[in-house]
Amino acid sequence: MGIFGVLLVYLFLFIKEGGRMNVKKWIIASVVILVVDQALGWLIHGVMLSDMYKATSELWRSTAEMTSMMWMMIVTSLRSIRCLLT
Repeated sequence: MGIFGVLLVYLFLFIKEGGRMNVKKWIIASVVILVVDQALGWLIHGVMLSDMYKATSELWRSTAEMTSMMWMMIVTSLRSIRCLLT
């Protein structure tokens, strides 16, 4: 979770209203943070650092192998969001 995700959490500080959890706001905050987190990850690693990754490709896993593990990154992001928002 990047700094932008943490800032989004603060935008949704009012998830609890009257001591009760507002589930709709919690779901919206979770989706927004997940999308922003994945978009920033793509921008940083897929665009900005791609030339460096290509130059040192022998150090990294193949694209196919990393794509097959994408579900783990999404689950980890969702668990991080849950911890931040509860």
